[in-house]
Amino acid sequence: MRAALAIFSTADPTRRWTPDQVARYLGIGGIGPVVVGSPATVADELERWVEEADIDGFNLAYAVTPGTFADFVDLVVPELRSRDRLPEEPAAATLRERLHGPGCGPRVRADHPAAEYRDWPSGERQSAEGRMIRGGFGTRSESGGRALANLHG
Repeated sequence: MRAALAIFSTADPTRRWTPDQVARYLGIGGIGPVVVGSPATVADELERWVEEADIDGFNLAYAVTPGTFADFVDLVVPELRSRDRLPEEPAAATLRERLHGPGCGPRVRADHPAAEYRDWPSGERQSAEGRMIRGGFGTRSESGGRALANLHG
């Protein structure tokens, strides 16, 4: 909390922030800008940021999970597509495919160390000594791999 107070005090040295005020400010959307409104209003603001600051992407924060992301996909994405700001379908499904080009696929190569985690049940992993360890996180995806491996492996 002290770090947050320091950030706010630096950003606005004329105001004395209390922990309660910081908590209320951060309650929706975190420390970054918050855009609230209709799909058109949100799209207008995102377009303004792209045009004025030449940014090429956004990190979305949530107020309610998974509702915030579902609302964004269901409401704002179609609005951005109607404005030709987003393609109907991305050129490649994953960052890995975009970075490594055609033929790489969405998952790590079979000889990559992360590949050994693909088919393990959620919550299981193997220690460096080869012992099975229960616990942790992750969910199985429809393809049978761990969701974490699909995203980061």
